[in-house]
Amino acid sequence: TKDTVEGHLTDSGDKRISAHTVWVFEPLKAIGDVQQTEVTFTTNVELGGNIPTSVMNIIAPRFLNQVSDLRKKFDKSKEIDAFTRLEVVKKMR
Repeated sequence: TKDTVEGHLTDSGDKRISAHTVWVFEPLKAIGDVQQTEVTFTTNVELGGNIPTSVMNIIAPRFLNQVSDLRKKFDKSKEIDAFTRLEVVKKMR
């Protein structure tokens, strides 16, 4: 039989999965002119049944890669390193 859940057609063998994600952003002290933010990312996933390991091995890394991609996008390591090197040079003089 086919049922409808929130407007989506489903079969009796379908698995219903839900997820709740929370992002918490907290400002930190700037390093030079580079603003710093601590980010906490928490996710709770209800799988609604047995999901094959092979499927989870594909889905989980893709999900976590989104967080890694955001980190790379906002990476300011070079700017922070430049500021830190200048501070060391000032102390050496």
